[in-house]
Amino acid sequence: MEIDNKTKYRIHRILFFLLTLVLSAKMTYATDVRTYHDAINALDVNSLPQVNLILADGLLSKGSYIQGKMILADYARRTRGVTVDTFDVKVKYRGSSSMSYEKKSFAIKTIASDGSSMDVNMLGIRSDDSWILDAMAKDRLRMRNRLCFDIWNDFSHTPYTTKYGNRNGTKGYYVEVYLNGVYHGLYCLSDKINRKLLDLKKAKEKEGAVTVKGLLYKGNSWGEGADLLGWDNAPMNTDVWNAWELQYPSDYPSEQAWKPLTELIDFLSESNDEEFAKSYKEWLYTDNWIDYFTFINVLYIRDCPFKNTFLSTQDITAGHCYMITPWDLDTSLGEDWEGSYYPDHTPVGFNDCVGGYTRLIHSNVDGFADNVKKRLSSMIEGSFSFLNISDKIKAYHDQLVNSGAWQREYDRWNGNPVPLKANMDDEISYVLNWYEGNLAAIREVWDIPTSGIVGIGCTTSPVSSDIFTLEGQKVNIPYSELPQGLYIVNGHKMLKR
Repeated sequence: MEIDNKTKYRIHRILFFLLTLVLSAKMTYATDVRTYHDAINALDVNSLPQVNLILADGLLSKGSYIQGKMILADYARRTRGVTVDTFDVKVKYRGSSSMSYEKKSFAIKTIASDGSSMDVNMLGIRSDDSWILDAMAKDRLRMRNRLCFDIWNDFSHTPYTTKYGNRNGTKGYYVEVYLNGVYHGLYCLSDKINRKLLDLKKAKEKEGAVTVKGLLYKGNSWGEGADLLGWDNAPMNTDVWNAWELQYPSDYPSEQAWKPLTELIDFLSESNDEEFAKSYKEWLYTDNWIDYFTFINVLYIRDCPFKNTFLSTQDITAGHCYMITPWDLDTSLGEDWEGSYYPDHTPVGFNDCVGGYTRLIHSNVDGFADNVKKRLSSMIEGSFSFLNISDKIKAYHDQLVNSGAWQREYDRWNGNPVPLKANMDDEISYVLNWYEGNLAAIREVWDIPTSGIVGIGCTTSPVSSDIFTLEGQKVNIPYSELPQGLYIVNGHKMLKR
């Protein structure tokens, strides 16, 4: 007798339920391991959202999804207005080099009871069916990727209107993850860069013929193709072509989907100077490309471009102007790709020899390099300011410390794969001192004058007793007794922590 799909799905759910009962029966808890039951009982205003993944974790792989359940507890009730919510989900590992780490990231798809996809608005981020639980395993600070995206979202947006406030980057929140009720670690739950977020037009299929409209490419390796400097005649019927991955429309890998990228590369690398100067604004959203260049330079995001970068055009049938969206931002702020310290600062010529940047900056087409300098100058006093960065870091520090999540993460994952600091302030001091130096390096490379303050530092014990507020008012109490904040000591901005 042939079994229909719905019956097969019901049988699968019954078998899964029985499996979870077996797993629960066999599981024993050490007295020093926090369980999901503990977390729910202790939930309060300081708690991070708590995520319990119930699944046969021995079957997890990167290759295919397995079915399970996700229980999300959030004191702030940002998901469907309840404190605790449960979803049917499909789960798999995600990542490339990070797959070698014991603490792995997860790709989550929310599904309906019949197994079909189901959009959910997780933690008020947005409604979607595809989510990321980022392990941040190689980041000693456990916040570089999230922090850099927050900074990007502050100042750079899509050059056209979308239903998500013109957002051109991920949004996410810290959570603590449990596997089958046992504490697994600190994660960041975020949405993905996809067609829906960027409002790319859907491909149209009619009478067996497909018309590709919106396009989304992701650089997935190094090479001439990824640098937008050239391409070879590799087959175009695959998901990956010349170091790029077709993210949308992934169902239709074809010449129709890849040819627009060849045309962009040809224009950037082969057009004559007159044609380039005349037409480059038809191919590149100029403000967006300036934003991205300043972004990767100031934060020294070295694993790009255009590897770990998205390129998209909203509707190739209506025009071929391309937008950049960043990705994978943890190789930044003084850290190398595998989690070691990288104390060097942004050098002269960083990433000005790839894609259109080679011509736009070196030839200063339409004053492009001048506009980069203006943007850098204004942003160093704004979104890239030391005060803004330190404020964002402090806000996350307070979340992780006050919730107890940093201590639990330290106890569970210190040294695996990177060493963590028991006192989070020690790691933050390294990042802030590095960032102060990088701002100085950027000013020197681009000849950007200071604002009258010699520099910015982070200290707990300045020698001088001449301390002023930012408004110029002299402070007459000992530095050690001052509240946290920014002060001027000997002409330097100093961050009191």
